[in-house]
Amino acid sequence: MVGGLEEKLDALLISAEEREVEVIEDDEVAGADAKGWLLACRVLTDKKFNLKAFIRTIEVAWSLSRGIVVNPVGENVFIIDFSHKGDRGYVLNNGPWSFDGHAITLAEFDGDARVEDIVFERLPIWIRVFNLPINKMNMRAAMTVGDKAGQFLEADVDDNGRKIGRYLRIRVELNVTKSLRRGVVLKFGDKGIEDWFPFQYERSRTSVTLVIGWNM
Repeated sequence: MVGGLEEKLDALLISAEEREVEVIEDDEVAGADAKGWLLACRVLTDKKFNLKAFIRTIEVAWSLSRGIVVNPVGENVFIIDFSHKGDRGYVLNNGPWSFDGHAITLAEFDGDARVEDIVFERLPIWIRVFNLPINKMNMRAAMTVGDKAGQFLEADVDDNGRKIGRYLRIRVELNVTKSLRRGVVLKFGDKGIEDWFPFQYERSRTSVTLVIGWNM
């Protein structure tokens, strides 16, 4: 890190006076107040949009118990300051969310990182897996399929780890830099027959459009 900084300073022809390091002491009380309950947020579109409309939409969709402050910090990137810890947790754990047909990615943020260092790659979402045999609609299958689709988070199964229905619901964390999978090929046991099991991505909490790409 030091070597990298020296190289940067040399490239900029920084003077000896400018190289002098100033230390800013941490203020624990002020730091705690300043951090609050923050989330970094990015809307996955290159298009500009109306900030007031965006704020109104997410406030309604998120059903907040208290207010938020939305701080633009980049191209369709925002730091959202929540007044209540529970509101922040609900938003973080109950996506996916979208605005005007575009997916919203969230990243945990404590205020100590620079905006340009925030990584927006992950999007939690529910998928439906169709055509599974009833006796294979269970937690074990959910974890296997979930890790194929992205990173398994949870499954909609009963206390015994099973599900009976038209499809198996799995919540996964997707990497938005990769293409969406349309399904998975599975084989149950050594003597099983390989078959194709299609996915359906569930609707965003703020949109009526099914996820078919990264425009939701």
